[in-house]
Amino acid sequence: MDELLKRYAAIPPAQRYLIVLLIIAALTGGHYYFIYDDQQRQLANFAKTLAKQQSVVNEKENIAQNRATYEAKLTQLQQQLDEARAKLPDNADVPQLLAQLGSRARQTGLAIESFEPQDEVNKGFYAEIPFKVKATGSYHEVAMFVDAIGKLDRIINVMNLTMDKPKTESSKVIVSATFDVKTYRFTSEDAKEAKGKKK
Repeated sequence: MDELLKRYAAIPPAQRYLIVLLIIAALTGGHYYFIYDDQQRQLANFAKTLAKQQSVVNEKENIAQNRATYEAKLTQLQQQLDEARAKLPDNADVPQLLAQLGSRARQTGLAIESFEPQDEVNKGFYAEIPFKVKATGSYHEVAMFVDAIGKLDRIINVMNLTMDKPKTESSKVIVSATFDVKTYRFTSEDAKEAKGKKK
């Protein structure tokens, strides 16, 4: 160690300062390259991660703040779906349809004599469910019945209406009416596959 100090003391002052400056520069460069630069990269990565996390937090806070709006929209969409399903249900539900038609017939005074289901006709995403109906009543009662079933939630069409055999009963003209009633149901791909498997 003494030998090194003697050699250092023997070096002219200008060179000594230059050596010190070189050592300081080497230490500074080494610190920058091995420590500072690596820390800066890590800091940049942490900043990116923080920005992403902050974005997720902001998005979730936004959802939390607007939860009531989303829930109201969900409720509204559910109501619209329920209304659409009432108009175009997933299944034929013939007993309920018969009950509704029988109820409307009683309300209007029309007597339904027969109600014959026909073969279902697949039309792609929906199926047509036809029935042949025979009824007796006055012209006015037939018209009121057709109007009443047209106002049901479910889509029901009346077609091929004919009225004949008029006769007078209790001062009112009674006719025999025959007509086709068509209602519809939604058919999904799952339902078609299930039907194919059953067959």
